[in-house]
Amino acid sequence: MFRSPSTPTSPPVIDAEKNLSIGAIVVYLNQKLPNFPGYVANRVVKKNMAAEKKISRELCLFLNSIGSNQEDISLFHFYPEWDYDNSHRSSDLAVIDVKSYAASNGPAETFFVIEAKRLPTPGKTREREYVEGNLGGIQRYKKGHHGKDLSESAIVGYIQKNDPIYWLGQINGWIDDLINTNTNTNTNTDTDIDWETDDKLVFDLDITAGKKYRSNNTRIVNSKRDKIILHHYLLNLN
Repeated sequence: MFRSPSTPTSPPVIDAEKNLSIGAIVVYLNQKLPNFPGYVANRVVKKNMAAEKKISRELCLFLNSIGSNQEDISLFHFYPEWDYDNSHRSSDLAVIDVKSYAASNGPAETFFVIEAKRLPTPGKTREREYVEGNLGGIQRYKKGHHGKDLSESAIVGYIQKNDPIYWLGQINGWIDDLINTNTNTNTNTDTDIDWETDDKLVFDLDITAGKKYRSNNTRIVNSKRDKIILHHYLLNLN
């Protein structure tokens, strides 16, 4: 089993209770995601890998391959393209708590999901896709399309041009536009979303080859309002 962490690089401890699992997965991602750009660099070049799905596939393999060895039990398992029940939508990655799954006779349930977005997104009409649009990252969480019943989840930005500071300005600028008009400026207009200052990214951590931010987003599903915390990992892959 994993030992209790004594240093920032120690493996996290996970508990079957969801709130402790969430804390552990955030620690895990904070420790491991900074190493992903270096891990994937040669694969991107050798395979001419620019597409979001291909990079996310490598990310899933990367996260599943670390944190476990012959002496340790992997306490998280990452699934790519997790489909939701009775829906055509899916998250790029979903995470199950192995301990909870082993103790249950039911199907696997996720306690954390991860959306991924290229920065920049190809095509002028999709340039704000990290925030809004038919495939909008933050928007999908705010509408409950992703992480409907979850209190925290994440978005990973694959930076392929410019740097995290540049994209922080772009992303928060787009959110400011939505706050000022309270309506989407993209073709997928949704006037039932409330865009607020809390939707904007605020600094959390400096990480190798990137930066981490957080946002506290209002979610409205069937007229019910609550909050979801999003962890934003902007990683330099350029």
